[in-house]
Amino acid sequence: MADAVATPDRGLNQFWYSEATLAALVDRVVEVVARATAAETPPPPPPHGAPPPPPPLVALIGAPTVFFALPAEVAARAVLLEYDRRFEPSAAALGSFLFFDCFGPPLEAPVSLTQQCVWALCDPPFLSKEAMDGFCGAAAALLRPGGELLYASIPENLPTLCAISRRHRLGGVTELPFHPLQVGIAHRFRFFTTSAEDPGRALGRPNKQDAELLEAKEPGAVLDDVDFLF
Repeated sequence: MADAVATPDRGLNQFWYSEATLAALVDRVVEVVARATAAETPPPPPPHGAPPPPPPLVALIGAPTVFFALPAEVAARAVLLEYDRRFEPSAAALGSFLFFDCFGPPLEAPVSLTQQCVWALCDPPFLSKEAMDGFCGAAAALLRPGGELLYASIPENLPTLCAISRRHRLGGVTELPFHPLQVGIAHRFRFFTTSAEDPGRALGRPNKQDAELLEAKEPGAVLDDVDFLF
């Protein structure tokens, strides 16, 4: 990611993931894309011209650092939904980009992206019910029936998140054993998924690396960039 874009905009409530959390998410995306690609049936060649690019398989909603940490061939099968347009040129060059405002009108995805994804990560900048509704609505527009939602929030939000996820026909959500860590924020987040029976290699086990960092700090302490080697 370009240096000018790598700096989180606190005015937009942006906080980036720790190295360990980012690596686990990338591992999961790579795993999901590999599995979905292997199951694809190649489309017939067009009668004229080059074939269209394949549709995205994963949606990263409010998670630009995850998108830009992906291998190029995996990013090509991903779509980034983001309010911060700093990311648009680079994301569009690698995969797909959609401007997204969780407090605006419901997402109207292009036909080429509607219900194409098998997996979606929601990492909202706000913890409100309105943000949950906007993010879940966007995921519902992009996910295929039966697609997996992974949502980052605080434990106190679980009942509301579960109700909103069901209302958008994404299913109920359960907490994963892997607890994410975001740099520069005191909240202790959790990952909630609609597919707990198959969380993947990295997200299916505790995040011991970040847990050790937290144990070395006072309760409720904010970990900042000096606690990590980026």
